[in-house]
Amino acid sequence: MMGFRRYERIFDAFSQDRPVWTISEIAEEFGRPASTIYRLFRELVHAGFLESTVDAKYRLGPAFMEVERKIRLTDPLINAGNRYLSTLVEQAKLPGIGVLARLYGNQVMCVNDHRTHDFTRQTSFERGRPMPILYGATSLAILAILPSRTRKKIIQHYTQDEDHLADLKRHLSATRRIGISIGHGMVDKGLVGIAAPVMQRESGIFASVSFITDESTYSKESPERLNRIIATHAALIKNHLQEQ
Repeated sequence: MMGFRRYERIFDAFSQDRPVWTISEIAEEFGRPASTIYRLFRELVHAGFLESTVDAKYRLGPAFMEVERKIRLTDPLINAGNRYLSTLVEQAKLPGIGVLARLYGNQVMCVNDHRTHDFTRQTSFERGRPMPILYGATSLAILAILPSRTRKKIIQHYTQDEDHLADLKRHLSATRRIGISIGHGMVDKGLVGIAAPVMQRESGIFASVSFITDESTYSKESPERLNRIIATHAALIKNHLQEQ
């Protein structure tokens, strides 16, 4: 393990299913000497990214919370979400959740959200959770605005299925034409997402703003009204980013 990747691999080992590890367990998992893992853990404990328990086990430390707070205070896209997601949800006048997501490597990540009190469904687009870029309106709205070379490289990395490629081409073309991406049950069964892309090249931000609601609710709604609301808020967020 070289450079920052050695720390990243350790962080990736911690999950909801496996929140604590011992040094010997990590050493066996990575096939590295326990002495090497011990030195890495000692550095991470000192920096607050890991903390030890009384039984010589380790969990993620509070330094991540400090970093998360700094991101919330300084990231222009998150700040835009704080300003506009609540109004998007209010104007939608439907049970649902507004999501602001951005490109994260070859994936997509929700960085801010706001839900109505009466929307109890859990969505896969949780803050901080990496999501596939080839599925769902939230993701495809971002994929549609990427530079063509980048978009082609990402698509080829994830799929070679000709039927899927044809469907993607049609969806992305329509998204670029009308400025809206709509996905029915692509990520979570029974939910529909309506998304608009948000791009700020100078800041290197490729993002989307979306509203996710139940299929049954959406079927009774005028899609044109929701499309206008989401497109308007995408423009507001883009303007906000340009002013930063």
